[in-house]
Amino acid sequence: MEQNPAPSQTVALLCNALGDPYSLSTLRSAIGALSRAGIHSVAFCGGYPQAPMFRGEDGEVTVPQVADGLIVLSSTLRSSDVNLSRLVSRAEGPVLSIGDRIAGAANIGVNDEAAVFQSVAHLVKRHGCRRVAYIAGPEESVDSERRRSAYRIALAHFGLPCDLELVARGNFEASSGREAVMQLLTNGSFDAIVAANDLMAIGAIEGLSAAGIAVPESVKVVGFDGIEESPFACGGLTTVRQPVIEQGVAAADLMRSLLAGEEVEETPTLISASLLIRHTCGCGSHAERWRAPPSGVAPGVDSYEELALIDDALRETIRKQLAMKRLQRELARVAGRLLGVNDYRELASVLTCVVRLFDVRRFALCTYATEPRLARVVLESSGRDVLFYPQAEPQPLAQLLQCKLSRHDRLTSLFIEPLELADEHFGFLVIEGDLSFGAVQLELRSLIAAALSRLGMLGEIRRIYSRHRELKPAQPAQAVRPGALTEPAAAATPSASRSSRDSSRPAR
Repeated sequence: MEQNPAPSQTVALLCNALGDPYSLSTLRSAIGALSRAGIHSVAFCGGYPQAPMFRGEDGEVTVPQVADGLIVLSSTLRSSDVNLSRLVSRAEGPVLSIGDRIAGAANIGVNDEAAVFQSVAHLVKRHGCRRVAYIAGPEESVDSERRRSAYRIALAHFGLPCDLELVARGNFEASSGREAVMQLLTNGSFDAIVAANDLMAIGAIEGLSAAGIAVPESVKVVGFDGIEESPFACGGLTTVRQPVIEQGVAAADLMRSLLAGEEVEETPTLISASLLIRHTCGCGSHAERWRAPPSGVAPGVDSYEELALIDDALRETIRKQLAMKRLQRELARVAGRLLGVNDYRELASVLTCVVRLFDVRRFALCTYATEPRLARVVLESSGRDVLFYPQAEPQPLAQLLQCKLSRHDRLTSLFIEPLELADEHFGFLVIEGDLSFGAVQLELRSLIAAALSRLGMLGEIRRIYSRHRELKPAQPAQAVRPGALTEPAAAATPSASRSSRDSSRPAR
């Protein structure tokens, strides 16, 4: 029987770390669509642009040239326009941006200005709100600034003053939403909050609750994104449903056209977003919304079929949360062992348990070498035992990644995650496996980085102790008292020379 030809094209994807639901969902949908089209993918998840892998030999911002095309989740990167423009200019193939518009790149976006306007209009016209506060994202986020501009336009349209004291800024995380509420409460009174994303909206609800302010009775809240948690926040978060899955699929389809040499429209492709009316805007009291009527169908639900869909979605969300908690418990059991390793062989043994726990198909831990854009594979697994390579030679980064992508028996989707501690990048992980547990993967990555940092410090201590032994005058043999520092075995870690970045000491 004739076999299908091996996939010959690869698309790189660049995004922020996988801790936020937007990045996770967009990346998953884009990679899924690329796989269905028979295209390899390699996703760089975090570290841009500080990590050494994102710097060329001339020091300019770039991405390792391992793919035929590049998809940038630009709204997650919080990078300057200059860096993104340079990224496009240095790319060897077509570039597509999801979110922000970048000169020279195709664009898939969302008409979020209209959606924010609709949110404010609903609060003003339906609920009579007159003091609408806003929680913006970071200043460097183009999405955040565009939504804040739409908020101001909406206030002006309805003849409401734009009070700067009603605007607070967060960082798209729930904790910043709680802090923003504390700031807003200090500044003055308000009867509604529109947040630039759902996580900050959920944090704002938590902050209001802690301050004894009821939602939606006293303050109404609207978010943006439509993440999985939003239907269950305070009885249901009213939010703008961002078409995340549609964005990922549309980006993959457009990239296929670009790789085929087809001409595409220069104007951005905008996908509509819709306002989902739930509880936190005040549409129906909590008791009315969730009390089942005699017919057995909840208010606001048109049929038993719709109720069944809601139940299915709830069960799926609970299943994912339980699976996440199980992984977190298992990871907590090995965390102590991971942070207490004394050499790379012991680290390989502990990571063998982790690879099996996460059902990882392939895994590699790489450290940077002394020269720019060189790295070596220190630990590696093909789904079973993690092996330690003490004599691995440094390779050009692009060559190393191409080697990991060069499979002809199946499609490959790799995830490249940086290893960093206190803004110091000293390596990265290469993972082929499931993408369902972003937050747990972030926790694992932090544990591995901390373990490597500890090995680096141990290596430095051993180097200093060895040097001290060499310089110390010969003394008569004496008995070693219990607990005294003894020289470790030579094979415990790779060379710990201060001048070598590819040693067991993390790179600076």
